[in-house]
Amino acid sequence: MPSKEPLKGLVADLPDKDYHAASGVSKSSLDVLRRSPFHYWSVFFSGTAPARKETQSMREGTVIHAAVLEPERYASDFLVAPCKDRRSKVWTEFSEECEANGKTPITPGEDELAQRCGDSVRSNPIASEILNQKGYAEMSAFANDEVTGQLMRSRFDWLGNGFIMDLKTSMDASQWGVRKSTRSFRYHVQAAMYSELSRLCGEEVDFIFCFVERLHPFCCGMYELDKASMETGRTEWRRLMDLYHECITKYGTETSWPGYTGADIQKISI
Repeated sequence: MPSKEPLKGLVADLPDKDYHAASGVSKSSLDVLRRSPFHYWSVFFSGTAPARKETQSMREGTVIHAAVLEPERYASDFLVAPCKDRRSKVWTEFSEECEANGKTPITPGEDELAQRCGDSVRSNPIASEILNQKGYAEMSAFANDEVTGQLMRSRFDWLGNGFIMDLKTSMDASQWGVRKSTRSFRYHVQAAMYSELSRLCGEEVDFIFCFVERLHPFCCGMYELDKASMETGRTEWRRLMDLYHECITKYGTETSWPGYTGADIQKISI
């Protein structure tokens, strides 16, 4: 459920569950809206959407982010289990003990992956320089869109030294692989939205990506979108914000929003 009082500005040390419960349009929610307004309404307003289940990829991403960006918290809050199998009795007992003590249990394999990724990122001279400067991990940002007035939110992986550094794990961190991932996961829209949110919160920064591979040799690359790609991202972000504003204003949250075709048959080409 959304928080009663909308958060505003930059908010440090906001627990992950509180961020996700807070009001505001996020990049991931705009990805849902892009599929159709009906999908957005069904996920966020209908009350019928199934609870989101954590996948192995999501779990590994959380562990890697903590190890890379918050190594001290990783060392204190994540405990390595004495077994590999999450289905075992040993894991169940260990997990219950961790939960009782406010810790997060991880497998030896997840720990090794996180440590390897962390070593790779810290060995990159650009990433290392950014992380060694004063900055903030997992900084939450909330601001109203200047055009529609709608509240937006984001969570910067790292904010500091004039940069937002967004950490991505990938199977291929080469230029070709990053271009493919950016198109597939619409990272250009994220870059545009996060840059706008940081500006609205009083931080004029550059947005860069830190990609690190999940497999040996865990190579790391640093990337920044060119002006044309950023402009494409801004155009798409603006279109979706306007669409969200139109739907929430016209239909509210109680009435379902339009789906794919409405009353018309649409022509397609292949």
